[in-house]
Amino acid sequence: MLRCRRSRTVDEGFTLIEVLVTCVLLSAVLAIATPAFISWSAARAQKDTARELVSQLRAAQVRAQSEVTPYRVDITADEVRTYRVVAGTDSLDRVYELPGSRVTLDLGATSFTDTEGTGDRVWFFPRGNASDGTLTVSREGTSKVYVVEVEGLTSRVTYTG
Repeated sequence: MLRCRRSRTVDEGFTLIEVLVTCVLLSAVLAIATPAFISWSAARAQKDTARELVSQLRAAQVRAQSEVTPYRVDITADEVRTYRVVAGTDSLDRVYELPGSRVTLDLGATSFTDTEGTGDRVWFFPRGNASDGTLTVSREGTSKVYVVEVEGLTSRVTYTG
């Protein structure tokens, strides 16, 4: 019986130089990409906050009309709370907390017209109207802002940015 032997001349594995070159190249790519990723994620968090705020306000608007009861949305620097108001009693419906400290709701630019004057709360009424006003969503390190607006007569909620 004739046996054929294979020669073992094929190298297996990597040399130390190949591993070091790969590590240096990977480090260079990560050093270039990291600042762009951080900036992109902060911009995404700001836009997501504006969208979530619009979603909360629209949900309160729809529920006020469908349930024939007023809804109030209280806005603070770090969260948004939605209340169902029945016979003067508030019951908490939803809470949205802001994602981290990079995104802020500019309460100084808030101008919602409340029954008690201007404030940081929005009322939605069963007849389809609301307290009108605007709110600015901003973040550190950029001049980009999203403006959330509630139209009083129709309670339409929009955002621009």
